[in-house]
Amino acid sequence: MGEVAIALAVVAFGLVAVLGVLPVGLNVQRDNREDTLIKNDGEYWMHALRGGRLALDSLNHVEWMEIHTPDTKLYRAEFAALQFDGHPADSALWPVFHDAAGNAQLPPASYRGSLKQSTWRGDVIGWLSTPDSMAVRKIAKVRPMGSTVLQRKFGEKTVGRDGRVMYRNEGGDQTFSYLLESSVVERAPSFWEVKLTMRWPILEEGATADTVKTGPGRRTFVSYIHAPLEKAQARWGLKQDERSVYDTLIADTPLTVEQITQFLIDTKVATANRQQWDAGGVSALLQGMANARVVRSDSANRLWLPQALYDSFGMYSLRSPAGYSGVADASGAFAEFAAPAQGYFSESYFFRPPIAAP
Repeated sequence: MGEVAIALAVVAFGLVAVLGVLPVGLNVQRDNREDTLIKNDGEYWMHALRGGRLALDSLNHVEWMEIHTPDTKLYRAEFAALQFDGHPADSALWPVFHDAAGNAQLPPASYRGSLKQSTWRGDVIGWLSTPDSMAVRKIAKVRPMGSTVLQRKFGEKTVGRDGRVMYRNEGGDQTFSYLLESSVVERAPSFWEVKLTMRWPILEEGATADTVKTGPGRRTFVSYIHAPLEKAQARWGLKQDERSVYDTLIADTPLTVEQITQFLIDTKVATANRQQWDAGGVSALLQGMANARVVRSDSANRLWLPQALYDSFGMYSLRSPAGYSGVADASGAFAEFAAPAQGYFSESYFFRPPIAAP
């Protein structure tokens, strides 16, 4: 019996030692996994920014974006759709929208969350690539590119009528995610220093990025991109006459100035003032739009084609948290919809890839 007791004591001592080491091993394994995810994501983000307008499906892993401007304004956009996107005909469920005449009405379809999600991938790249002179801080909450479907399901959420975020899981977001902050500074003409700082894991959400609590993980990636950084052009950013000309152009079907002019005259666009749409006026508009890379032409400027415009519905989803100007109320709630010119941050930039898209 004495020998058995001694043997049990030795085994118990060994088990206690093993159990004491087990948590350390699990923590080391978790830290190694997180370090690997961050390393892979850091390299991925650098290539994604360098690729310009590439709309990559994995960018839907970005939960929200926050933008700080030099004039101390802050804007925030959520990937999650508004809670009542499924009830588009019931104006009582939507935040207020005022048209140009000041009348309250149902928000246009392009202002709603479902369309915002369809352009989110381009929005994220455009915001993160914005130079620091236009947006001093660009911060995103990101779920790792290697996260599982189960993790994404636990992170599903909607945005309520008052702007509050509501998770489907009562405990909130309980999966691994990190903060990504970008810095884009021009060191020489068309030579940019891009710095990405990643902090992880997110322990507790906050109303703004500065109030989000993160763990001890921190890593910075630096790269240099030698390419033009071009401001995104959107259809709503064009003047009315420029939009009229742009809408006559057809992808893959070059048109002459005469054809464009005749089309404008034959439609109601030119009914009010035919003198405005002569060949000289249309040619001048096309040349100005070509300088802004909205349209392109052949070497003789005889045939014209449209360039891809950046129709970002995500910009309409930006809202200002408490303490900042914009369209939010005193508590930071999403008070009403408005166009970018009415208080929204409307800047977005892309690096031009070394090889043009076909």
